[in-house]
Amino acid sequence: MVGRAMGILHGTVDPHFANWPHAHFYLSAAWLAVTTPLRALGTEPVVDYLAVRVLTAILGTLTVLVVLEMGRRAFDVRAGVFAATAMAVAFLSVRDSHFATIDVPLTLFCALTLLAVLRLAQAPTAIPSISLTSAPRASISLPLRGRAGWGYLLPGALLGLATGIKYTGAFLVASIFVGLRRRLALTLLIGLAVFVLSSPFLVLEPGVFAHGLSSITQRLAQPGAGEIGWIHLVRVALWLGLGPVLFLLALAGVMVALWRRTRADWILLSFVVTTYVVLGAGSSVFVRYADPLLPPLLVLAGRAVSEVLRMTVQRRVEIATAIAVLVIGVSSLPHDVTFDLLIGRTDTRTQAFEWLASHTQPGDRVAAGYFPGPAHDVALVASGRHSHEATTAYVAGFLQNRPEDRYGVHELTVDELARGDLAALQADGVQLVVITPLLPQDDCAGPSTLEQQLRGLGPPVAVFLPAADPCSGSVFDPLDAYFVPLAGYQGWVRPGPPIRIYKLG
Repeated sequence: MVGRAMGILHGTVDPHFANWPHAHFYLSAAWLAVTTPLRALGTEPVVDYLAVRVLTAILGTLTVLVVLEMGRRAFDVRAGVFAATAMAVAFLSVRDSHFATIDVPLTLFCALTLLAVLRLAQAPTAIPSISLTSAPRASISLPLRGRAGWGYLLPGALLGLATGIKYTGAFLVASIFVGLRRRLALTLLIGLAVFVLSSPFLVLEPGVFAHGLSSITQRLAQPGAGEIGWIHLVRVALWLGLGPVLFLLALAGVMVALWRRTRADWILLSFVVTTYVVLGAGSSVFVRYADPLLPPLLVLAGRAVSEVLRMTVQRRVEIATAIAVLVIGVSSLPHDVTFDLLIGRTDTRTQAFEWLASHTQPGDRVAAGYFPGPAHDVALVASGRHSHEATTAYVAGFLQNRPEDRYGVHELTVDELARGDLAALQADGVQLVVITPLLPQDDCAGPSTLEQQLRGLGPPVAVFLPAADPCSGSVFDPLDAYFVPLAGYQGWVRPGPPIRIYKLG
């Protein structure tokens, strides 16, 4: 994301990449252009990553306001307040709002699209409707203006932008189909036009586009989490991403929506069901894929809480509302605060990077895995590996770990770890070997063949651990090389993978 955004600023306007559409590349580039004076305070590329992460944090915060309006439009002000409070503290949204990636921007534009559809829905007429109370429902209608129905321009444009950020934004078509019975074709046509305008090179380079879509379908079909996505999304992504209180409230909200079946219910449920059914059919479903589900689920949860309070505490509903907001807000705060405090501490990869800087000589060779390793060198940039098919060295240089020109880096592959060929490393001039797990749970399976051989030469010369026992009670996304648990922080003192450095020969 960051490398291509910077590439756009430097004249490489074609991202040459289609695993994601390009709208957020251009949005990030525009943000980087606006924040150029601030970026002069730091060094590239560190400050560029930070700038785009700030953008994500802003978009995540704006989503809370959109959820407030979604709840108010769909049901009532109380539902909106409950939903916004829950969105502000929902752990998955808090976590992912730290990252320079596309899931939180996608969530914002999905929520905006749902809000636009709710505003245009003609009436919350039941299909059919069963009323829980005799209280009148709030109207969510918005009269069309103009002969051509220009009111349909907004949901179509937002649909195009959401899909232009990530292809799964197209699941919003289900809500548009349910909510906008008139001028459906016009809305979808506008969405298609905005999608093309936001990602024009997908059309200009159909071969790259087809390759990107093929990569996505192949990855989803690969065995990943060990369980089908329908289970993984509920058991891990939503249960841990919302926490027990918010998860159960969201489940109650879905139940109430299936009972009441108003137009607003169908608009929200159709997006939730479509996203869940299609993504859940895959085997490699990342936890962050559940981000766009949070706004509609929490709006439905807010509505369920509002209905319960209306029926049970009619005389002191204001006091009960304040208590409910407090309970919802506090339910996830310990998880959020623990996470935020943890990731603010020095990462084990930073510790290893600094150790290597003081224990190597110019021209030395260090063997390390790329994704969890502390450093990469110029040769890795030139090779094009891990640069997601970037066609310029500048864009390819925005890699995951830190650049190093003091020593060379031999990239340890999974095959080398399993094979354990010390002679090949020695032949490449390697003096130090950095052992890190590719995924957080890999270290719990025991040492690799390569590490067993290294232990035969002697103990590690340096060890950096994030926790006394990273395998004890910690839950990770099994697909994501993100070395902070989703849950289970006992004993954790810093983020990062366990790192052991051995001297070779």
